[in-house]
Amino acid sequence: MALITLDENERIATCNTAGLRILKARTEEVLNKPVAEFFTNENGWVLEKLKQVAESGQQQTSVDAPLQVAGETLSVNLTVQPLLNIDQKRIGSMFVIEDISSEKRIKSTMSRYMDPGIATECWRRRRSAGR
Repeated sequence: MALITLDENERIATCNTAGLRILKARTEEVLNKPVAEFFTNENGWVLEKLKQVAESGQQQTSVDAPLQVAGETLSVNLTVQPLLNIDQKRIGSMFVIEDISSEKRIKSTMSRYMDPGIATECWRRRRSAGR
């Protein structure tokens, strides 16, 4: 699961190893860069979620959303939330990105060989068990 934090100027402050893997980037290509460099064109919806968080102060979530990375489409669950200091002043934001692409492939394969309802239930149980 990727954890990416942004400072108040929407520059990437931290990015864990999973985030680097999902973005297909190296640390020096990510840190201190504007987040808009990584979420352009068809990934503009990510910046829209960030804008909604900045305006509302409320967490925003997208489930099973397409994320284009290096010519590949990933299926991700994205949560964007504000980072607040002790005085509840916004000091940045945090992205939590879960790549669910392999789970979707498994579910699709299972659906070809069994009743789709059973495949969906198996997939749900697998996810709730922590994979």
